[in-house]
Amino acid sequence: TTLMANNYTLFSAEIESLTVEEAAWLRTEIARHRGEPVNDDDGADFQETFEENSLFLFSEESGNVDHVILLVQSFLSKFRPADTFSFAWAETCSKPRPGEFGGGAAFVTADKIEYTHLFTWLDEARQRHRVAKETA
Repeated sequence: TTLMANNYTLFSAEIESLTVEEAAWLRTEIARHRGEPVNDDDGADFQETFEENSLFLFSEESGNVDHVILLVQSFLSKFRPADTFSFAWAETCSKPRPGEFGGGAAFVTADKIEYTHLFTWLDEARQRHRVAKETA
């Protein structure tokens, strides 16, 4: 029996110490992005809040980590080429479905994106175990 369920990708991240110019650029980029069609299956994106000199990027029910990563990389490229940005996310499910709980993490610079996903790590661990067992 397949359990019908809702899946969620949850995260919260912050860009700190924004200048007036940086905040204005981020507002414009977010608004421009929102005006474009979203090609995701569920149409999820992310929410944002500007508070004092910071931008909080988050998801309350579900969000798209790729959109956050690309926005932040563009920001770093334009304003802070020597800086880095990192965040983690959780993937949850409204029903106890195996394989539907996980997460990941991303490390972003102006010219590089590195990320990992829990399921990738688990697959690699299984493969290492399988190889070790076969060579023992």
